[in-house]
Amino acid sequence: EVADLSQALGQMLDSLRGTIKAEQNVHQAMQSFMGDASHELRTPLTVIKGYAELMQKQGGDQAFRDKALSRMLSETTRMEQLINDLLLLAELGEQQMGKPDRIDLSKIVGEFVDDLKALQPKREVSVKLTKNIKVLGSGAQLNQLLSNLFGNLRKHTPVDAAVRVTLSASGSDEVMLTVEDAGPGLPEHY
Repeated sequence: EVADLSQALGQMLDSLRGTIKAEQNVHQAMQSFMGDASHELRTPLTVIKGYAELMQKQGGDQAFRDKALSRMLSETTRMEQLINDLLLLAELGEQQMGKPDRIDLSKIVGEFVDDLKALQPKREVSVKLTKNIKVLGSGAQLNQLLSNLFGNLRKHTPVDAAVRVTLSASGSDEVMLTVEDAGPGLPEHY
Protein backbone atom coordinates (compact mmCIF):
# COMPACT_ATOMS: atom_id res chain seq x y z
CA GLU A 1 0.00 0.00 0.00
CA VAL A 2 2.88 2.39 0.73
CA ALA A 3 4.28 1.78 -2.76
CA ASP A 4 0.87 2.49 -4.35
CA LEU A 5 0.50 5.65 -2.27
CA SER A 6 3.99 6.78 -3.25
CA GLN A 7 3.25 6.14 -6.94
CA ALA A 8 -0.07 8.06 -6.70
CA LEU A 9 1.66 11.02 -5.03
CA GLY A 10 4.34 11.00 -7.75
CA GLN A 11 1.68 11.07 -10.46
CA MET A 12 -0.12 13.89 -8.66
CA LEU A 13 3.12 15.92 -8.47
CA ASP A 14 3.82 15.33 -12.17
CA SER A 15 0.28 16.44 -12.98
CA LEU A 16 0.67 19.59 -10.86
CA ARG A 17 4.00 20.41 -12.55
CA GLY A 18 2.34 20.03 -15.95
CA THR A 19 -0.54 22.25 -14.92
CA ILE A 20 1.82 24.92 -13.57
CA LYS A 21 3.89 24.85 -16.79
CA ALA A 22 0.73 25.10 -18.92
CA GLU A 23 -0.47 28.04 -16.82
CA GLN A 24 2.89 29.79 -17.27
CA ASN A 25 2.70 29.27 -21.06
CA VAL A 26 -0.84 30.67 -21.16
CA HIS A 27 0.27 33.68 -19.12
CA GLN A 28 3.20 34.36 -21.49
CA ALA A 29 0.98 34.00 -24.56
CA MET A 30 -1.59 36.35 -23.02
CA GLN A 31 1.08 38.98 -22.25
CA SER A 32 2.37 38.79 -25.83
CA PHE A 33 -1.16 38.98 -27.19
CA MET A 34 -2.00 42.01 -25.05
CA GLY A 35 1.12 43.80 -26.28
CA ASP A 36 0.20 43.07 -29.91
CA ALA A 37 -3.41 44.16 -29.37
CA SER A 38 -2.30 47.43 -27.76
CA HIS A 39 -0.06 48.16 -30.73
CA GLU A 40 -2.83 47.36 -33.21
CA LEU A 41 -5.26 49.73 -31.49
CA ARG A 42 -2.70 52.51 -31.00
CA THR A 43 -2.01 52.85 -34.73
CA PRO A 44 -5.54 53.86 -35.84
CA LEU A 45 -5.78 56.15 -32.83
CA THR A 46 -2.61 57.91 -34.02
CA VAL A 47 -4.16 58.52 -37.46
CA ILE A 48 -7.42 59.80 -35.95
CA LYS A 49 -5.60 62.04 -33.49
CA GLY A 50 -3.28 63.37 -36.21
CA TYR A 51 -6.14 64.35 -38.50
CA ALA A 52 -8.11 65.86 -35.61
CA GLU A 53 -5.10 67.98 -34.59
CA LEU A 54 -4.51 69.08 -38.19
CA MET A 55 -8.16 70.10 -38.54
CA GLN A 56 -8.01 71.97 -35.23
CA LYS A 57 -4.79 73.84 -36.07
CA GLN A 58 -5.23 74.45 -39.79
CA GLY A 59 -8.93 74.13 -40.38
CA GLY A 60 -8.24 73.49 -44.03
CA ASP A 61 -10.56 73.75 -46.97
CA GLN A 62 -13.70 71.66 -47.32
CA ALA A 63 -11.94 69.02 -49.46
CA PHE A 64 -9.30 68.46 -46.75
CA ARG A 65 -11.93 68.31 -44.01
CA ASP A 66 -13.98 65.79 -46.01
CA LYS A 67 -10.89 63.64 -46.61
CA ALA A 68 -9.81 63.88 -42.96
CA LEU A 69 -13.26 62.94 -41.69
CA SER A 70 -13.43 60.04 -44.13
CA ARG A 71 -10.06 58.69 -42.95
CA MET A 72 -11.00 59.18 -39.31
CA LEU A 73 -14.22 57.24 -39.89
CA SER A 74 -12.42 54.41 -41.72
CA GLU A 75 -9.83 54.14 -38.92
CA THR A 76 -12.65 54.12 -36.33
CA THR A 77 -14.34 51.33 -38.26
CA ARG A 78 -11.04 49.43 -38.38
CA MET A 79 -10.59 49.86 -34.61
CA GLU A 80 -14.11 48.61 -34.09
CA GLN A 81 -13.30 45.52 -36.18
CA LEU A 82 -10.11 44.96 -34.17
CA ILE A 83 -12.07 45.16 -30.92
CA ASN A 84 -14.68 42.75 -32.29
CA ASP A 85 -11.89 40.36 -33.30
CA LEU A 86 -10.37 40.62 -29.81
CA LEU A 87 -13.72 39.81 -28.24
CA LEU A 88 -14.17 36.86 -30.57
CA LEU A 89 -10.68 35.61 -29.75
CA ALA A 90 -11.43 35.88 -26.07
CA GLU A 91 -14.61 33.83 -26.55
CA LEU A 92 -13.24 31.20 -28.90
CA GLY A 93 -9.60 31.07 -27.89
CA GLU A 94 -8.53 31.03 -31.51
CA GLN A 95 -8.30 33.44 -34.43
CA GLN A 96 -11.27 33.90 -36.71
CA MET A 97 -10.61 32.58 -40.19
CA GLY A 98 -13.07 33.79 -42.79
CA LYS A 99 -13.53 33.48 -46.51
CA PRO A 100 -11.05 35.72 -48.39
CA ASP A 101 -12.39 38.84 -50.08
CA ARG A 102 -11.26 40.58 -53.26
CA ILE A 103 -9.41 43.64 -51.91
CA ASP A 104 -8.35 46.75 -53.85
CA LEU A 105 -4.76 46.90 -52.57
CA SER A 106 -4.01 49.99 -54.68
CA LYS A 107 -6.71 51.93 -52.88
CA ILE A 108 -5.64 50.81 -49.40
CA VAL A 109 -1.95 51.59 -50.01
CA GLY A 110 -2.95 54.96 -51.48
CA GLU A 111 -4.89 55.81 -48.32
CA PHE A 112 -1.92 55.01 -46.11
CA VAL A 113 0.37 57.11 -48.32
CA ASP A 114 -2.12 60.00 -48.06
CA ASP A 115 -2.13 59.59 -44.28
CA LEU A 116 1.67 59.68 -44.19
CA LYS A 117 1.74 62.87 -46.26
CA ALA A 118 -0.93 64.52 -44.11
CA LEU A 119 0.60 63.51 -40.78
CA GLN A 120 4.19 64.32 -41.78
CA PRO A 121 3.98 67.07 -44.41
CA LYS A 122 7.73 67.80 -44.25
CA ARG A 123 8.60 64.27 -45.37
CA GLU A 124 9.40 63.80 -49.06
CA VAL A 125 7.21 60.96 -50.32
CA SER A 126 7.43 59.58 -53.84
CA VAL A 127 4.72 57.21 -54.97
CA LYS A 128 4.30 54.90 -57.93
CA LEU A 129 1.10 52.88 -57.56
CA THR A 130 -0.39 50.76 -60.29
CA LYS A 131 -4.13 51.31 -60.13
CA ASN A 132 -6.75 48.61 -59.55
CA ILE A 133 -4.47 45.89 -58.17
CA LYS A 134 -6.83 43.45 -56.53
CA VAL A 135 -5.78 40.63 -54.18
CA LEU A 136 -7.62 37.89 -52.33
CA GLY A 137 -7.35 38.19 -48.57
CA SER A 138 -8.66 39.81 -45.46
CA GLY A 139 -9.18 43.56 -45.71
CA ALA A 140 -8.82 43.88 -41.94
CA GLN A 141 -5.53 41.98 -41.91
CA LEU A 142 -4.13 43.92 -44.89
CA ASN A 143 -5.08 47.17 -43.15
CA GLN A 144 -3.43 45.89 -39.99
CA LEU A 145 -0.23 45.01 -41.85
CA LEU A 146 -0.03 48.36 -43.63
CA SER A 147 -0.93 50.21 -40.46
CA ASN A 148 2.01 48.57 -38.69
CA LEU A 149 4.34 49.27 -41.62
CA PHE A 150 3.46 52.96 -41.98
CA GLY A 151 3.12 53.47 -38.23
CA ASN A 152 6.63 52.12 -37.70
CA LEU A 153 7.91 54.26 -40.56
CA ARG A 154 6.49 57.41 -38.94
CA LYS A 155 7.68 56.41 -35.50
CA HIS A 156 11.17 55.08 -36.22
CA THR A 157 12.52 57.29 -38.99
CA PRO A 158 13.34 61.00 -38.95
CA VAL A 159 10.47 63.14 -40.28
CA ASP A 160 12.72 64.46 -43.03
CA ALA A 161 13.78 60.99 -44.26
CA ALA A 162 12.53 60.47 -47.80
CA VAL A 163 10.14 57.60 -48.51
CA ARG A 164 9.44 55.80 -51.78
CA VAL A 165 6.37 53.58 -52.13
CA THR A 166 5.80 51.39 -55.19
CA LEU A 167 3.05 48.90 -55.92
CA SER A 168 3.05 46.86 -59.09
CA ALA A 169 1.78 43.58 -60.50
CA SER A 170 3.49 41.21 -62.90
CA GLY A 171 1.42 38.52 -64.47
CA SER A 172 -1.84 37.48 -62.91
CA ASP A 173 -0.64 36.27 -59.52
CA GLU A 174 2.36 38.31 -58.39
CA VAL A 175 2.09 41.64 -56.59
CA MET A 176 5.07 43.64 -55.34
CA LEU A 177 4.76 46.33 -52.66
CA THR A 178 7.98 48.14 -51.76
CA VAL A 179 8.30 50.77 -49.05
CA GLU A 180 11.79 52.25 -48.85
CA ASP A 181 12.97 54.97 -46.52
CA ALA A 182 16.17 56.98 -46.22
CA GLY A 183 16.27 56.56 -42.45
CA PRO A 184 19.34 55.40 -40.54
CA GLY A 185 18.30 51.72 -40.54
CA LEU A 186 18.40 49.28 -37.66
CA PRO A 187 21.31 49.28 -35.21
CA GLU A 188 23.90 46.56 -35.85
CA HIS A 189 22.87 44.51 -32.80
CA TYR A 190 19.54 43.64 -34.51
